Amino acid sequence: MDKLDAMQRLIVAEIKGSVLNAEVEKKIDKLVNTTNHHRHKLDELTYKINKLLLVLNELHIHGTNLERSYTVKEVADMLGVAYTTFLSRIYANKYIQPHKVGSRPYYYAKDIAILKEQTKELQGHAELQRPGETSKG
Repeated sequence: MDKLDAMQRLIVAEIKGSVLNAEVEKKIDKLVNTTNHHRHKLDELTYKINKLLLVLNELHIHGTNLERSYTVKEVADMLGVAYTTFLSRIYANKYIQPHKVGSRPYYYAKDIAILKEQTKELQGHAELQRPGETSKG
């Protein structure tokens, strides 16, 4: 083997090494990019979960009930009582007071049964009479 052959093999080995290094570097770069992408997604998810936990914690601290809630108007319609009459009875403390969520009053599902009983008591266990109707019995 002469010097030319030795140099040729050395050059070929270096070229192969540099090609291999380039491929390895590309794969390493791709892996780093993928890892960074997943880390970014994980950070986003962690942020969203922490934000949700803060909201839930805030709700728990203030004792807000997470069950289904109804507006005062919806409850009045459910009970078959005119909205204005229902409001005046609330202000007169004839009905249980609505819960405040922010600045809006709401009733929860568990309150509806109590409100139905209070409505029966206020009506004297009789149906509301419309003007012009006579009572039966």
